[in-house]
Amino acid sequence: LDRRTIVTAVVTAPFALMAGEGCAATTESSMVVDSFAAIAKTVTRGTTTVRTQGWRVPGTGAATYRRTTEPMDRYTARSAIVSRDGYVYALDHGDAVEVDQFGAMGDDRSDDRDAIQAAITYWCRVGGTLRFTPDARYFVGYFRGPSERIFMIDHVRDAVIDGRNATLRAHSSGQRCQTYLFTFRDFRNLTIRSLLATDSGTDIHVEWRGLYFVSPDANLGDCDGLYITDVTVTDAVAFLYAAGTLPQRVRNIRLRNCTAIRCYYGAVFAENGDDADIELSAVNCRRAYFCYGVANHKARLTVSHDGSSVGADACCLIKRYVFDTKAIDIDIRLVGDASTFSNLVKLEHQPTSGGLSSISDISINFASIRAIGLDKTVGIGFSSYVGSTLQLRPTENRTSRISISGRTANIPNLIRSYSPTRMPISIALHGDAASRKDIPTSGYDISRY
Repeated sequence: LDRRTIVTAVVTAPFALMAGEGCAATTESSMVVDSFAAIAKTVTRGTTTVRTQGWRVPGTGAATYRRTTEPMDRYTARSAIVSRDGYVYALDHGDAVEVDQFGAMGDDRSDDRDAIQAAITYWCRVGGTLRFTPDARYFVGYFRGPSERIFMIDHVRDAVIDGRNATLRAHSSGQRCQTYLFTFRDFRNLTIRSLLATDSGTDIHVEWRGLYFVSPDANLGDCDGLYITDVTVTDAVAFLYAAGTLPQRVRNIRLRNCTAIRCYYGAVFAENGDDADIELSAVNCRRAYFCYGVANHKARLTVSHDGSSVGADACCLIKRYVFDTKAIDIDIRLVGDASTFSNLVKLEHQPTSGGLSSISDISINFASIRAIGLDKTVGIGFSSYVGSTLQLRPTENRTSRISISGRTANIPNLIRSYSPTRMPISIALHGDAASRKDIPTSGYDISRY
C-alpha cells in the first residue's frame, strides 16, 4: 500500500464504523410474547419492538413495547420493563392509554385498583385519552372508611376519560364510609364520557355511606373546565361533589345526558363550583340538587320517584352556610310520586358565622309537574336556622329577587315560609303562577308578570 492509501484508510475508518453502527441500529426486529412479564424472561439484544398478547395471559391488555435508551427510573409503574439482557422496553401507547395494558382485568372479580391507578399515573404524564374496554366491569376494591380516595388525579390538561360504556364498581361498608372514586385537582378542560359507576355497599338510608363519583378539588389551585357526558351513577352518595371554603375556585362544570339512580344526592356544590351548567336525571334519589356558597348555576333536572324509596326535606335545596348563594336557575321536570319530599325546592339560611346571610337571584321554573302526592309537598319553602334550630322570630337573613314560573296549577301549596323575616321576600311570579289567588302576601313582596 502506498502512503496515500494508508492515510485515506485511517481517516475514513471511524466514519465507516459509525455508518455501520447506524445501519445496524435502524434494522427493525420484533418479537411476539405471551405477556408483559415475558419480556423480562425471553427478549434478548437485537429486538427493537415487542408485541405482547396480553398483560398476564394472552387476550387481555395486548400492547406494543419499544426498546429505549432511557433509564428505567424515567418511566411510571407498569409502563416499562427490563429485558433479560438489561434493555428497557417502554409502552408505545398509540392514540390512547388503555387501562388493560396496565393489568386491569375488567371481570368484576379481580381488584383492578392498582392497575387503573398505574394507567392514570402514566396518562397524567403523557396526556390525551384514558380508555376502558367497552362494556367491561372493573372492581376497584372494598372500603371501610371513614374516608377513602380511590383515584387521585392531578395537573391534567385538555384530557379525556373515555369509559366506552364500562362500569367501575366499589364496595363501601361501615358507618359513614365515604369513598371518592375520582378526585381531580389542578385541572383544565377535562372530559369524562360514556362511563357507569356503582357502589355495591351503598345504603341511602344511611347518611354519607358510599361512593362519590367525581370530586373536583381546588386545594392545589383554581380548576377550570369539567365536562361530563353520558355517565350513569347508581347506588352512591353523590354523582358530583364540589366542596371547599377556599379562595381558589372550581369553575365551568357541565353535565350532559347524565343520570343518578338511587343516590343520596345528585349534584352537590358545597361552597365551591361556580358557573355550572347541569343536565341531570335523578331517579329515586333522596335529593336531586344541593348547592350553597356558589354562583351562576343553570340546572335542568328531570326527577322521577316511586314514592317508596326514601326522600328528603327538599328535592332541591339551595342554602347559605359560609358564602352567599346567588344566581341559581333551576328548571324541574317531575314525574312519579312527590309525597316523599316535604318541599320540591327549599331556600334555607343557616349561616355558620352568625352574621347576615343572603340568598339572591334565584329562578325556579316548574317545566313539567306530573306527579301524585303533590298535596303533601310545598312547591318552594323558605326557612332560616340558628345552629340547628329553626328560627321562629323575625330574621335579618335576606332572600331576594326570587322568580317563579312554569306549570304551577297542580301544586296546591306553591310557597310557604317556615321562618318570619324582617325584610319581605321579593318574589316575581310569571305565567300561570301570576294569576293564582292563593299566594300569601304577608312576609312577601309579590310582583306579577
